Amino acid sequence: MMILKGTILTFLLLPWRTMAQGTFPCTKFWPTLPSNDHGVADPCAYLPGYPTTISNIPISVIHTTDFDPSLVPLLSPLLTDTFDRTISSYSSLGLPSSFPEIVLLITNISHPSYNLVTNQVEFPPAPCRIIGYSIWLAELVSANGGATSPDDADPGPAQQKLAHEIYHCVQKWNLPLDEATQPFPSWVIEGSAMYFSNLAFPGVDLEWIDSSGYNPDVALYQHDELRHAGSSSKSAYATGLFFQSLEGVWGAEGINQFVLLASQANGQAGGVEERKRLSRDVMAIMGFERFAESFTLGRAFGPSSGLGVQDTNGRYIPTAGGAVLPATLIMTDAEGKEGKIDIATVPFTISEFVFQVDGGQIVMVSLGSRPKGGKVKYRLGGGKEWLDLPSAGWGSKGFIVTPCEESVSVFVLFFSTADVDTDKATVLVKQFYKDETCPCKNGKKRKAGLKDGCEKKEEPKDDEDEEQTGSCAGSNIPTDECFMATRKWSLDIPSTKALVEKQMKESLPPEGLTGVVVGVTGSGGFEINGEDGKNVTMTYNNLNIETVVTITGMNFPVSVKIDGVAEAKMFTEEKDGQGGGSVCLVMYAGHGSAVGSNPLLGDVLRYDLSAKDWISQDWDVTYTCGAGKFSIHGVLNGATTFGPFVYNAIA
Repeated sequence: MMILKGTILTFLLLPWRTMAQGTFPCTKFWPTLPSNDHGVADPCAYLPGYPTTISNIPISVIHTTDFDPSLVPLLSPLLTDTFDRTISSYSSLGLPSSFPEIVLLITNISHPSYNLVTNQVEFPPAPCRIIGYSIWLAELVSANGGATSPDDADPGPAQQKLAHEIYHCVQKWNLPLDEATQPFPSWVIEGSAMYFSNLAFPGVDLEWIDSSGYNPDVALYQHDELRHAGSSSKSAYATGLFFQSLEGVWGAEGINQFVLLASQANGQAGGVEERKRLSRDVMAIMGFERFAESFTLGRAFGPSSGLGVQDTNGRYIPTAGGAVLPATLIMTDAEGKEGKIDIATVPFTISEFVFQVDGGQIVMVSLGSRPKGGKVKYRLGGGKEWLDLPSAGWGSKGFIVTPCEESVSVFVLFFSTADVDTDKATVLVKQFYKDETCPCKNGKKRKAGLKDGCEKKEEPKDDEDEEQTGSCAGSNIPTDECFMATRKWSLDIPSTKALVEKQMKESLPPEGLTGVVVGVTGSGGFEINGEDGKNVTMTYNNLNIETVVTITGMNFPVSVKIDGVAEAKMFTEEKDGQGGGSVCLVMYAGHGSAVGSNPLLGDVLRYDLSAKDWISQDWDVTYTCGAGKFSIHGVLNGATTFGPFVYNAIA
């Protein structure tokens, strides 16, 4: 029994004695360092199983002699798993140089600030040195603080921390920098290492602690403090969120290339030189736009919405920093239907504003004055996508149709990538239509202005005494019952052809007129929407009307081609009591085109269905409706502009 005990004791002490016998100076890889560099005292020894190679990369793990040998059975597989997964992730990045040799030095001493630290020591060509202090070692092998086996679903924050340091080795090996003479932007160094450590260990979410504390009110490049987000509003580690937001666009290899290009930085992070570099970097400009959009949508709707910055593991990272600022809408006309908002931002911060308008309107928001760099975007409250704010008077992208509510929030996102201290812009707001019949709470009547709200409602008149008035500004004449009974209509091609031919013959002087030939191809539709029937959608699918008029032996060809969709408000102006009348169409959105041409005379009339020459116009249209058919004839400024069209009811 004594022999057995002695044998067991010898077996347990053997690794310790072996390590003690194979000691060497802890600075053997870096002979110019003092023996107690970073508080590490000689001697050191190899951890059993090292040195080794993983994917042809030389790896050494050494330790000071105060290391506890009983940790070897647990520590070794965890280190192997960490190196395997990390090197596999980083080797696919398309690095311009070879992967660095790595030496991990484990010591039992503690550090006041770090769990691990990576140093540039005669490097390259010397190996990259990573020092792991006692708190990191305890976290790695503890069942509470980290994984207990390499097969664990969550390999542990300590492993991700080591992966973070290994990416620092990749940075230092592939960037031609001398830290003493050319400081590298710390937000790039630490933020990218946070991202790439997550790439190797996506299930741990260690980076969330810092990412969720990103401060959008501080410029991206001024996140330069080497403190974590819980103790700093300028944490360099928090910028991992910026890099993570770009994974779906650039991929890991593209992000790594962005990091390597940052070697062109001339100056310390946080300075104007770094701002100048970013303002000229196309990847930085495009990347910051993506980041600003993702950050603000995640902040507005939360990670469960599927919006925001998506982690490598598929989940969405919480973003809650900063605040949405109220914007002042200054009215610029006497009627209160036009206004402006002046906004400002600091480049590479994220500024979001909100203003209120009344419900039941068609409002256009546009840029009055452009920023020097970056963009201004907008969305309606509840809208889950940022839309580019167009320049004043261009297209229909800036048109907003607000629902009938007391007030509606409009959000504006402003970010700048210019090399200036402050950037400014002006947002213009213009009302094109307001439905003053939209109900207000507490029995009030809606006022006419952009943000005038509601007033006290006048005493209602008896229905039989109420005068019906119709105009494009807002009609209280009910939509024709014929339209309301059948809301969907399809274009009747033969009847349209016959009606066009009939009206052409009637409108032309009979002298010399010898023939009118009309051809109609394509399809179209007309749909009545809304309870009151005052919203319509008109569709045209490659509709082509070809007409040849023959006068005194000469042929005059005319063609009209329409392809697209138009949205409009429809107000009844008059009913004739015999199934006909007139309506006014207020176009507010659409896409596609309408082209009218006369090849003989060389005349061409073009309408962009999404541009200002179509929308915001008052179109007078006469109609007849009955027996499952209706026809319309459009007029603008007294001239026929489209039609006539004949439609059949869709059962």
